[in-house]
Amino acid sequence: MSAARQACFAAQGTIDIIMTTTQSLFTHVVNNMAKTPYVDGGPGR
Repeated sequence: MSAARQACFAAQGTIDIIMTTTQSLFTHVVNNMAKTPYVDGGPGR
């Protein structure tokens, strides 16, 4: 019982880490996409 519970917590922790990483990566990409035209002197100027 304890081992199964531990495995469940481990899986939950891994999922949390993956979700957080994906979310920060996604935010990073979106921020870069929003910034790019201004940095490149493209359509934003």
